[in-house]
Amino acid sequence: MYKWFYINGSVLFLAILLVYLRYHGLHMIIGLAGLGVILYNWTRHAVFSAIRTHPNRQTKIKFAQTSKKMLPIHKWTGTSSLLLILIHAFLVIKHYGWGVYSLKIITGLFALLILILMVSSGWLRWYRTTVNRRYLHWVLGFILFFSALVHIMSR
Repeated sequence: MYKWFYINGSVLFLAILLVYLRYHGLHMIIGLAGLGVILYNWTRHAVFSAIRTHPNRQTKIKFAQTSKKMLPIHKWTGTSSLLLILIHAFLVIKHYGWGVYSLKIITGLFALLILILMVSSGWLRWYRTTVNRRYLHWVLGFILFFSALVHIMSR
């Protein structure tokens, strides 16, 4: 029921640990901040999952009210995560160069592409929500989560 809270927390802990163990500069701190904002937004999925599966109606209402309060800032935190990750990418390319043969760079570029599509689909949903846009945003969220995890784990 709350598995996504634990998964998000584990990914954040792993990222903090890897930044601590492999620290190479400010770009890692900015990337970690961007990941933190992405995971904050992704926690909305965990809240919706809890709303769907929790047996207690009062708890469902509490989660739904919390989610409703988060909704107005959701698109802005998504956009700020994109800005943080773009700064991260710029600093990485400035520091290491444009090495497309590195697995870390390839996975990072893929995650960046998915994040751009994710933020774009979120803003399109704000203007006009359709079922296809909602599903696209949801699927891109999963792809972004796992591509960011692969990027964190790669060397």
